Amino acid sequence: MASKRQRARRERVRRRAGLGLRCEQSGLRRVAEAVWEEAAAVALQVMDPDVPAGEAAEIGRQALRADPDDTRAQLVFAEALEATARGTGPGGRHGGAGDRALASFQDRSVLHELTRALSAWVEGSPLEAVVSAHVADWLGRACRLEATPARRGRDGQGWPAGWELMAREHALLMSEEEDDDERSVLALFAADPGTPAALAEAARSWLDHVHYGLWQVSGPVPRPGLWLTDLVSATRRYVQLSPDQAGVLAPWAVLAGAVVPLDGVWRSTGALAVLTPDEGDALCNAVGELGQKFDLLPAGLRRRPRVPGPESCLGVLAGARPPLPPAAARALSVLVGAMLPSLLGSLEWARSGPAAASRGRARRPARAPRAKGPKARRAFVEAWADQPLDELRGLTARQAAADERRWIELEALLRNLEHDAARAGESCEWLEWVREELDLGGIAPAARAAV
Repeated sequence: MASKRQRARRERVRRRAGLGLRCEQSGLRRVAEAVWEEAAAVALQVMDPDVPAGEAAEIGRQALRADPDDTRAQLVFAEALEATARGTGPGGRHGGAGDRALASFQDRSVLHELTRALSAWVEGSPLEAVVSAHVADWLGRACRLEATPARRGRDGQGWPAGWELMAREHALLMSEEEDDDERSVLALFAADPGTPAALAEAARSWLDHVHYGLWQVSGPVPRPGLWLTDLVSATRRYVQLSPDQAGVLAPWAVLAGAVVPLDGVWRSTGALAVLTPDEGDALCNAVGELGQKFDLLPAGLRRRPRVPGPESCLGVLAGARPPLPPAAARALSVLVGAMLPSLLGSLEWARSGPAAASRGRARRPARAPRAKGPKARRAFVEAWADQPLDELRGLTARQAAADERRWIELEALLRNLEHDAARAGESCEWLEWVREELDLGGIAPAARAAV
């Protein structure tokens, strides 16, 4: 049982987090890992220095359990958890408290138990027909093009692995009567007196807070979680991914699908589609165009000017603009969830076309020199940075870097190059040389104003 002094410390942490105290840009790490991310909240400086990082992570988790959209609690939780994993910060791992914080974060048993219990509960009930009909409709929309690779069959199922699980997860939000959330599968399961309390709470949290998005990853290596930024709403979540999902990521990859808050931790659901940065931008534009057509976008997004460049470089912009309010993000989450089968089906079609085979070839320069000397390095960088590039519509990288608006296109190009090189197992060192030569380690105030 916590002592009086420990309870006082925890209360100070809660009070300070609630007041929204935060520090300015810090060298510890940037929260969203975008090159020019706005000020990062460093939770270890917000918190009382006497509170061990493991205890602070637990305080943040309990606050997120009460309100999964609490941005300050999420920052406290993420920074304290990562400090716990590193063994740094107040108290280091602090024995049992730190180990318990890390174990509870990695524990996906609630998600697994919930999905198993839902499958058993739906089977044989009238809702089984609702789920089956929605899954068939979802897969039908995703495979609507006769020539799509999904029609040719994968894993013996007739569609890519993971699609059926995505469809079943989305079916949990459906009800016999359209637009009646309280009669949805998750709501009825949560209200059933025979449902264990923990699973009922998890089902209700899924129903109320599930967030479908196009999630740009902060980096390929979880520490122990990853910051994901939704390209559509610019919402940032600190997410725990399954080992299978985290093991296939490259820098700036985009994950299409849902994340849900369970027991104070945002977790990926069972299936996510992995996209390249270009593909993420293209699907984000498709969502925006449909939302604009049917007047579903918040006013701020409707008025946002379209930025020149390939697919508007939305992956770059998402890290440079503030997130939408939770209500607007939820509306866009519903839109993305509804569009997901059509988006993924169109993506499969595009991936099978002739343009897919040559993707990225024109971008890559000649092999970087093995010599690490500054002269060889500078000659290589200048040769690449001073040649006109089709991806920059005839500009050189140096010209684009100096332009208050066109640097967005250059940044998008460099991110795609980094992603492609990492997937191919090639060195990304030359990209660091380019960034250093063109002074792309941050963003100029004029460029920030242009965004």
